[in-house]
Amino acid sequence: MPVHPRPSDLVALVACLPPAAIVLTFDVETCADPAGGDARVAGRARVVQLGIAAFSGEPLPGCGDPVHLPPGATTHEPAPAPLRYVHRSDASDADLLAAFAEADEPAAADPATVIPAIPAVAGYVFSDVVMVNPGCRIDPASQAIHRITDAQVRQGPGLVAIADELLLWLTGADPETGVAERAVYLCGYNALRYDVPVLAADLRRVGRGDVADVLLRTRVLDAMLIRKAADPPMTLAGTALRYGLGGLEGAHTADADSLATLAVLAAQAACGHIPDLEAALSLGTARATPAGAVDSQGKRKWLDGKIADKPTPDNILVEFGKHKGKSLRVAGANYCKWICGGDFPDDVKDPIRLAWGPAAAKW
Repeated sequence: MPVHPRPSDLVALVACLPPAAIVLTFDVETCADPAGGDARVAGRARVVQLGIAAFSGEPLPGCGDPVHLPPGATTHEPAPAPLRYVHRSDASDADLLAAFAEADEPAAADPATVIPAIPAVAGYVFSDVVMVNPGCRIDPASQAIHRITDAQVRQGPGLVAIADELLLWLTGADPETGVAERAVYLCGYNALRYDVPVLAADLRRVGRGDVADVLLRTRVLDAMLIRKAADPPMTLAGTALRYGLGGLEGAHTADADSLATLAVLAAQAACGHIPDLEAALSLGTARATPAGAVDSQGKRKWLDGKIADKPTPDNILVEFGKHKGKSLRVAGANYCKWICGGDFPDDVKDPIRLAWGPAAAKW
C-alpha cells in the first residue's frame, strides 16, 4: 500500500515554505538507450514512467484535493487511508467544485441545518503518474527492476508530448493564464544524483532543452540528503539520540557504553530495523573477493586471472556494463575517469588510477 503523508506533517512542511510555494515531488523509471549502457546513467536512459506529487498550503493551479487535519492530530497521527487525489481533468468537474464549496456553507434547503465544520485544511495535494513511450523496447534488466512492460507504454505519450505540462509545473504557472507567480521547489529521493540529470538528459534528447534548463535551475529538496544531514553522528552517543534514548552520560566508560549499546540494539528491534536476524548478522560478515577479481565487488578482474605486481590499462578487464570483457585501455580513459568520479568504493577506483599513472592524477 502506498505511503501517504500525514496531514499534521504537511502542516509542518507548510511552515517551512514561503507563502503559496509548491513542492513538486517527482520520480522517474527508465529503460536503457538502444545503443546500450547502464539505464541508471544520465544520457543512457529513456524515461518510461513519470510520477509527480505536488503539494502547497494554497490551492494548486487548476487541480488538487484539500487534505483535512483531524481535530487533535499529532505528528504521529496516521493519514486517512487512503487520501483521495484529484487529477486535473477531474478538478474541472462542476459537481466536484460545487461539493467543495457547499462544505463550508449552511445547507440551502434548510437554513437551520448547518453542515458540520470541516477540520482545518493541512494543504492541497495533487498526484499523477504517466506511462511514457520511450520509442524503443524496454530492456529485460530494466523490466526486472520496475516491472513496466512494452505493452504498458505502447499507447502512452512520448516525453515531448508532456514537456509543456511539466514546464507549467516547474514554473508554478497557472494553466489558464500561463502566468508564473509561485515559487516551486523540486523534491526527490536521491534526485540530485539520479532523477534530475536523467530527466534533463532525456528532455534534451527529444528536443526540449528549454524544459531541461528550467529543471536544472529549479532548487531541489533531496529527502535523502536531508535525512543524512539530520541524523546524528554515527557515534554511540549520536545513535542513542537517533533512537530516542536521550543523551549518553558517561560516554567512553565501559559500563555506560555497554549498557547503551544494549539499549540501542533493543530500540532497533522495536522500530523494525532488525526484521531478520540472519540479515542483521550478515552485515558484519566479510564478503570474500571473487576469484581473479581486482576489487572486493568484482567490478574488475585480472587478465587471465593472473594477479600482476602492478596494474596497467592492459592487464585489468572491466566486468560490468557496456564495456564488460574489455581492458581498461579499450574501454578508454574517459570511461575510467567516469568510474573514478562515480559512486564506487576506493578499492574500485585506486587500481584504475594506478594503472593509468600520472594521467589519472586528477581523476
